[in-house]
Amino acid sequence: ARLDLVRNQWRRYLRPLTLPGIAIPSEDPNNTTFDVNGVNIEENGSRTPFNYVLPPGVQREQVIGSVTNAQQNEQSQSLRVCNLLDGDARGIYKIVNLDMRVYERLKMFVHAEDIASEIPNDPGDVTLFVRLGSDFESNYYEYEIPLTMSQEINGTSVPENVWLSDNDVDFPLNILRNLKTERELNGISLSDIYESNDPEKPNNRIKIIGNPTLGQVKSVMIGVRNKKDDGLPRCTEVWVNELRLTGFDERGGFAGLARLDVQLADLGQFTASGSFQSIGFGSIDQKVGDRAREQLITYDLSGNFKIDKLFPEKWGLNIPFYAQYSQEISTPEFDPYQLDVPLTDRLNSIPDLNMRDSVRQAARTIRTISSFNF
Repeated sequence: ARLDLVRNQWRRYLRPLTLPGIAIPSEDPNNTTFDVNGVNIEENGSRTPFNYVLPPGVQREQVIGSVTNAQQNEQSQSLRVCNLLDGDARGIYKIVNLDMRVYERLKMFVHAEDIASEIPNDPGDVTLFVRLGSDFESNYYEYEIPLTMSQEINGTSVPENVWLSDNDVDFPLNILRNLKTERELNGISLSDIYESNDPEKPNNRIKIIGNPTLGQVKSVMIGVRNKKDDGLPRCTEVWVNELRLTGFDERGGFAGLARLDVQLADLGQFTASGSFQSIGFGSIDQKVGDRAREQLITYDLSGNFKIDKLFPEKWGLNIPFYAQYSQEISTPEFDPYQLDVPLTDRLNSIPDLNMRDSVRQAARTIRTISSFNF
């Protein structure tokens, strides 16, 4: 007997992931096997038909300690599914809390292979998808790629053959925002799945349902789907590694302030001050995600006056007067109701000027203080 315990932060998703419009008998899913394992270079370096190799560009980290030149065990997540019916899918998920708006692209290495003695898969018979959103059924983005099975070359495994570039997940996050804006322009209901092709890779599909946002990604799912409508169940093993966000939003920001003090002889004094902070401004020790995501304009006018100076001194009056007016205007970078759509893009997509002004006013936060006293 052998007992292996592997630490894993990903859990199997147990609810149905069947494509809409496809009915699968209730007894069939029980025949689908779905195993989630780990594969690594220490234990699977001699695996067949494909031994585990590092993805292109990945290097093993060294362990700093008493052992000289010891390296950490680089590993990947393995999804092995068999008898996956047409239109059905299996997936794993992880609960996160991420703001992805400050990144440019999402990437992941993917390897796929046939299972011995099972029906071989042609390119596109099986697909891999990544879901981002607040849940997995009503509010999510999905990016789907067709998988190409790796083939043995001269009986050996090389990184470029194991981790095929055609299987890499690599797309800009702004195509998800553009899909949301496009859906609104076309008047598609939020409860319907709206999908389109990736402009960079037409064979890849992007989908949206509900109102997900990259500003508050609470969950991530990676899954395998039998998409080809040929009536055949599919079997495959897929490795996924290094799911990562790349490309920081490194736009610089600036801020400034000014103050004016005017003394009006013995009548009083007048003070005016103002400040401006642009999107992207932050202190030198702040991370990219901590920088300002709103434009802030503040101004303040105040005055202290002795009104009695306007009257004859012999009247013996003493009338101090104080007045103040200040305003703070905060304009967010993103629409507060769709946290991953820039406010400027949202306004530009509204042809009605009155409606555009209403959306702008609803997005802004304006604080006003006015006071005067004698």
